[in-house]
Amino acid sequence: MIGEPFSASATGGKLKVLLMKQHGVFTAGPTPQEALKAAVTVEHAARVSYLAESWGGPAELSAEEGKKLYDKYMKNYGQ
Repeated sequence: MIGEPFSASATGGKLKVLLMKQHGVFTAGPTPQEALKAAVTVEHAARVSYLAESWGGPAELSAEEGKKLYDKYMKNYGQ
């Protein structure tokens, strides 16, 4: 019974994705489109992480660069 506890936790809107070992990804959203967007985002992040690890590991960003990328994402990317 994974779905019921996840659904109860997701009701407040803060929890959109649950990634469980040997189960996969569960997503939630106010609409099916928002739940799908969350799933696509997780799949993209997993691919980026896999590629970074495959190429020798991810490089650490400075706090300034991290904030710059975060701001760009929040203001311009799919919002």
